[in-house]
Amino acid sequence: MFDFYLLVILIALILPVSSYILYTSEKGAFHNTGRNMRRMFLRTMALGGFLRCISLVVIVLLGNPEEDNLKTWINDLMHTFPTLFFIIAYMLLIQFFAHLYYSIRNQEYPITRRFTKSLDVTLFFVWAIIAIVTVAIKEYWLFLEIITGVLGVVFLAITFLMINYVVRLIIQLHEIENEDEELETEAQGGVSSTKDTSSRGTLAPIDPGEIFKRAFMLGLIFSLVTFTKGIYNFLYCTAAIDEYYPSHLSKTLFDFLVYTITEVVPLCHVALMGFTPKPRALPDSSQSIAPVPNTLAHAIQPRLRESEYMKM
Repeated sequence: MFDFYLLVILIALILPVSSYILYTSEKGAFHNTGRNMRRMFLRTMALGGFLRCISLVVIVLLGNPEEDNLKTWINDLMHTFPTLFFIIAYMLLIQFFAHLYYSIRNQEYPITRRFTKSLDVTLFFVWAIIAIVTVAIKEYWLFLEIITGVLGVVFLAITFLMINYVVRLIIQLHEIENEDEELETEAQGGVSSTKDTSSRGTLAPIDPGEIFKRAFMLGLIFSLVTFTKGIYNFLYCTAAIDEYYPSHLSKTLFDFLVYTITEVVPLCHVALMGFTPKPRALPDSSQSIAPVPNTLAHAIQPRLRESEYMKM
């Protein structure tokens, strides 16, 4: 009965948060790539949460068995299938960071886009093949053994890509802040700036400090999640850990702790902090603003508008 209540509590945590994320995702079609990525990320996270709730209902009905039989195979499918959608969300977040970074530099990033999209399709295909083969040969326990290794590699790859783009984006934003400080200093001194800001591409109207904080928090939380899951799966596949489920914890309690840390926490962060639009204060039009050189106005004044890329 205790295990039953744990799963019910988990559903009660995930369902309302996922519903809120879906509700706050923007409606309609956008010509802006950044906003489309943001919406896709939100909806994929919400879908992963809904599928986790459905899988937990099935697990409750099956009793979360541990024997080597068909029920255990179905149980393992229910545990791993929603994880695939969270992985898609992680890949969308990587694409989002890559889009920000390369848009600032006015560059394309076809390799990253193709890799992330192909990885999503390949992962579903591999998951289905492993499931079909293991049930066909009636080696039900083998599904969890193999898919754990596959997911471990994927999680570690996601961690590397996410840290890579977050660090590069933060460095780029820091450089922009330094450039703006130089431009402001030159304007206050009455010196016309000759600094070329055209290389910033389509992301000139941004607030680097705000994006820095949000990118850092999103990257930190999600990379910690993927790294933890990847390392644990890797240790299990290399026999550094004898059993996937620790012997001193019940299977359901372990699942409760894992899903709370790796899914509920990121969902709550996205719902409350990560991608919630914040209105930006505009200067009082009644106040007199000293004229600035044209190049400085071109570089700084657009920052008074809300960036459509990082309404996070």
